[in-house]
Amino acid sequence: MSGHLNHYGDCPELRRVDELIENYYLKGDYETCFRGCLELAEGGYPLAECQVGYFYLMGQGTAVDLDKALYWTKRAAEHGDPDAPNNLHCIARAKAGENFSFSDRFDTLKRGNMTLKLREKKKSDRVQLPYYYYDILVDGSPVGKVSIWIGDNFHTSYNGHIGYEVDPEFQGHGYARQSCELVLEVARFHGMPSVLLTCAEDNIASYRTIEKLGAKLLCIADVPREYFAWYEGIPKHRVYQLEL
Repeated sequence: MSGHLNHYGDCPELRRVDELIENYYLKGDYETCFRGCLELAEGGYPLAECQVGYFYLMGQGTAVDLDKALYWTKRAAEHGDPDAPNNLHCIARAKAGENFSFSDRFDTLKRGNMTLKLREKKKSDRVQLPYYYYDILVDGSPVGKVSIWIGDNFHTSYNGHIGYEVDPEFQGHGYARQSCELVLEVARFHGMPSVLLTCAEDNIASYRTIEKLGAKLLCIADVPREYFAWYEGIPKHRVYQLEL
């Protein structure tokens, strides 16, 4: 939801949007918040237009509809809403994901005694980007899993593009870092100029792995409720960027 309520001068419409967010959205009643914002948007209020576009993009309070998301967000942009341009970018990425094509050339990735064997290719939905999901094998034995998401959306700002887990008995051998290096080949093939990697602020082992890859810390961020994996008490996340 918008973080720029102070962009707008005080008026009944602004107070109504604020009320809808406080009383309904933040309490998980997305449908009531959506209906209220839609009424204001139909009256031409730019902030509400942007929020309605966001609801259609995320499927909160209504079904996902990228065409309607685009319509309302373009209206908001034309009327000067400051969040709308970034949301238009997210919508464009989501539309691109609908037509994404996987490559079979990455079903197996190898380096030294490590092999990544494809477990699943998953198409995008309202939350997840298309991704490749692998078993990590060392000398033929499974030691963990790694995935690479292609593209970007709101959730990758906190989830990152690469996810990895190494079974406890195999940790401490650099397998997480090596598997991340292997899936970067997939990201490059699909034209990604950089990837985001994230972890909980206090996850020392994970952020050391990320830093060994050469990624640069962008920020330590609070995680918003809109993030698909949000839960009460979720810690701040370290957000890193690795140029490819």
